[in-house]
Amino acid sequence: MVAWCLMPDHLHVVIAGAPDVVVWVRRFKSGAGGAAVRAGFPAPLWQRSFHDRCLSCMDNSLESVVRYMLENPVRAGLVAGAQDWPHSAMWLDEEVSIGRPTPGNADPTTG
Repeated sequence: MVAWCLMPDHLHVVIAGAPDVVVWVRRFKSGAGGAAVRAGFPAPLWQRSFHDRCLSCMDNSLESVVRYMLENPVRAGLVAGAQDWPHSAMWLDEEVSIGRPTPGNADPTTG
């Protein structure tokens, strides 16, 4: 897992090197869903489907996609800066500075 951002009604995850995304998502949902039920959350925790995008098929860098994803709480008006959102993390080879996107930045995940 490269980065994740848990929003009030959905989860963003960037994974790398997963040979089969469907298997990875199934295992993740099973483990997280089981833990949530044991913690007292109602089941089911997840919807059956998920949406994925192939980053290597797009013209955007991993860093730009991670930055865009981590800015979701800012765009949703939940925090002033991405660094203020406690429900996200990233693991990149180099430190990535998170900042507010400049006006006119397009969604890099739409290709």
